[in-house]
Amino acid sequence: MTDEQDHQISSQDAQDANQETSNQGTSISFDVQGDVPAISHPKSMASGATVTTMNMSWKNQQSYSIESARDSLGSDFRKILHY
Repeated sequence: MTDEQDHQISSQDAQDANQETSNQGTSISFDVQGDVPAISHPKSMASGATVTTMNMSWKNQQSYSIESARDSLGSDFRKILHY
């Protein structure tokens, strides 16, 4: 399965998700393959950096520190993702 196919959902899945959320607001429940690490926010303003690190770790199935994930994205992200 290609990455594109992996990220697409079928129209039936979309209908099911819409039906499930019609009475529940905007949340959608789905399962992801692989491990999603739980990382604590080290500072109150570090949520963006924390979520980015969790997503990168899940996508690459590799453990990252917040600093290494942020730094691997380049200088613009070091400014945006406060840590």
